[in-house]
Amino acid sequence: VLPKPLFRCNKLKVLCLGNNALTVLPESVGQLVQLTQLELRGNCLDRLPAQLGNCRMLRKSGLVVEDHLFDALPVEVKETPRTSHTYQTRCQPFCIDKNNKNNEPSE
Repeated sequence: VLPKPLFRCNKLKVLCLGNNALTVLPESVGQLVQLTQLELRGNCLDRLPAQLGNCRMLRKSGLVVEDHLFDALPVEVKETPRTSHTYQTRCQPFCIDKNNKNNEPSE
């Protein structure tokens, strides 16, 4: 289970959630509207929520998922116009580590 305060980080640009045995990506991921990179490989996800389409800065190149999820992106994600230029980020990625019991950001 991902901590609810994570989805209130409205300036978050990079989120690494790989290898955390996630079975569901919460719909609230759509609140992370500044997200440019989302790493989800190594989880047990069957689908991605349509709300991911609200992450207007997220491009396919910034989405790291298993092939079956990439091929089955929700229509809202596929059809959302994406910006064509790259944004430089100065923030550290927020990574959830299943071994980090306090869910503190990793450096």
